Amino acid sequence: MKPFDPKTAKNGDKVCHYSIGPFYTYVGPYPKDARMSVVVDCNNNLMFLDNAFLYCRPTKRTVWINVYTDTSAYKYDTAYEANSRKLPGKDFIGTYPLEIEE
Repeated sequence: MKPFDPKTAKNGDKVCHYSIGPFYTYVGPYPKDARMSVVVDCNNNLMFLDNAFLYCRPTKRTVWINVYTDTSAYKYDTAYEANSRKLPGKDFIGTYPLEIEE
């Protein structure tokens, strides 16, 4: 998980406390103390948590993997890029989507 950054956080971001669940919804900075954030839990309870102990929920995205018979594989950001970058001279098996967390 990535550490929480209050400068880049947006209203509605999912955050967690101490890098473990549950997840909270970020509302905004606490006006009386810049080290704190206002969050809402799943029951709509308003809470104030210290930014030093908040983490961002990992984001998921799909990458495309070209797989070859010599057990090598190469990752690309789009299916178009993967299909257009097949390596010549290697036995190509296929292009497959893979969901990763960052």
